[in-house]
Amino acid sequence: MRVAITGSHGFIGRHVAAYFRQEGHHITGLDLHPTEVPYFDRVIRGSILSERHLEEALEGVDTVIHTAAIVEEGGDVERFNKLNVDGARLVAEVAKAQGAQRLLHLSSVMVYGFDFPDQVSETQPLWPNGNPYCDSKIASEAILKPLADDTFRIIIVRPGDVIGVGSIPWVTRPLDLMRRHLFALPNGGRGRFNPIHVRDVARGLHHLSQLMSPHQTYNLVSGISVSCAEYFGDLARACGLRPPIKVPATLLRSTASLMTKSADLLGFRVPFRADGVDFLLRTGTYNGGRLRDSGFFCVDTLKTFFDEVENLSR
Repeated sequence: MRVAITGSHGFIGRHVAAYFRQEGHHITGLDLHPTEVPYFDRVIRGSILSERHLEEALEGVDTVIHTAAIVEEGGDVERFNKLNVDGARLVAEVAKAQGAQRLLHLSSVMVYGFDFPDQVSETQPLWPNGNPYCDSKIASEAILKPLADDTFRIIIVRPGDVIGVGSIPWVTRPLDLMRRHLFALPNGGRGRFNPIHVRDVARGLHHLSQLMSPHQTYNLVSGISVSCAEYFGDLARACGLRPPIKVPATLLRSTASLMTKSADLLGFRVPFRADGVDFLLRTGTYNGGRLRDSGFFCVDTLKTFFDEVENLSR
């Protein structure tokens, strides 16, 4: 296949490029800040908001993997919508006009919101909740689906909590906060964490790109969950750090809100936002049965990941 990856030099994009290249595909990358990475046959420096950049990157490809997005727990709604919604629409429109056969769009399990039933599957109604990340991912799915037809297939992929060395939200930033004694778990760390290794994300995307008659939407998840206390405690121990403290969610939210107000006045970036507390309070596990039924199984375990982190910390 001739594959184009948006956000190609980000955490997920790099791993996707590496795996698809290993499988013998021709890879084009599109990124605002490309670096020297050996997996690409061609790299375009540009934005998914530029039709000209997209036309250059998507010329002659048959498969587009759209990973570019703002992945943050909160912030300016217009900024999220501009990139996550308008950007996704433009990627799809240009891909279709250029003759691509399929688009794999990385959405998120956060389209189910924070309070969802255990074993939530792709048939569950989506739940807008006011969080700009969650809501922009819901809107991106809605704006893409009408563009699909018999000659241009759109596959919506909803990854779980993507881990791996270099994962900013689930590894790099928590460890940085732990080292600064600024990381805490709300409500005893009882919230559920749904890990999937980034290598399994890359493998899952490749598997979906090969299916002849796929469904339109898939939860790309391992199907297992652990408590936040277990995951972040093991992450801390793998790096020789103390496990994070546990505080009431209301206290953590109010502290983060005060910090955000001070940051806005003084012009600095807060280490964590009140919005982020909700991400650590989810109570359920996402169901990956549809993907398993198609023949895909995750192979990278939490033990594999923690071994990688521990080896890197030595």
